[in-house]
Amino acid sequence: MKRICFYSILNSIVFSFFVLVGCTTQTTAQQTSNKRPFPQHTEYAKQTIKPSNHSQKELDKSVEIFYDKWKHAYVRNNCSDSKEYYVFDDEEMEPGDKFQSICVSEGQGYGMIITVLMAGYDKDARTIFDGMYRFYKAHPSANNPYLMSWSILKNCETNKKDGNQTSASDGDFDIALSLLMASEQWGNDGMIDYHSESLKMLDAILKYEINPKMNTILMSNDNHPEIYEKIRNITNRIQAITITTIFVHLILCQYNCEFLINTYLIKLG
Repeated sequence: MKRICFYSILNSIVFSFFVLVGCTTQTTAQQTSNKRPFPQHTEYAKQTIKPSNHSQKELDKSVEIFYDKWKHAYVRNNCSDSKEYYVFDDEEMEPGDKFQSICVSEGQGYGMIITVLMAGYDKDARTIFDGMYRFYKAHPSANNPYLMSWSILKNCETNKKDGNQTSASDGDFDIALSLLMASEQWGNDGMIDYHSESLKMLDAILKYEINPKMNTILMSNDNHPEIYEKIRNITNRIQAITITTIFVHLILCQYNCEFLINTYLIKLG
């Protein structure tokens, strides 16, 4: 069973990043390798709450300090493949749990979003992001290689115990979004075609994690297996765009949709 407390903290982390980088100023430093380096100041929607008792420079600095602490505490690079990075899950086991995860897909997705946002401040952001992508690819769901298995165990082993090699829709949504953001941050001419990989993931999400009758999001790809065959041939890009819009609005707009859309100009076609 996934635990709530750790992800409440991660929600707060992501919220803090989105809130503190928003303001109508211009970025003063540009790096040629990063199209949208941190800090990306933008105008927030009306009624957005933003600290007013500190300067923008102070807010930016607080994000950088918190990011460094988060990175030191949670970003790990100790798998057998030295190019892989993951976000460490340090939650204690709950009563009834049979295993201890070192990483779960939800935390990995949050980490990928945070890392792409901090490119420009963190000179190693792309290396870390690509390593997080490699970790996600190294631990696929049993049902589809473009969905991440939700739980990874000690020694970076995919959790295959008791049918646990399934995906979690929230983690997959975040990873797919981070790849779209990476496409706009770094382009797609390197070792990883972020845009193409995101679209493949969105297709898998549409097939395995969306109820085709209700257009609702399933918790994971182990929900309602009887509908898999019925939706196996659904690959229409318009539907993928619709689903993407749904999760951006439902999950991320609680932070700031306008910032994400205007800053990264997410493209799907």
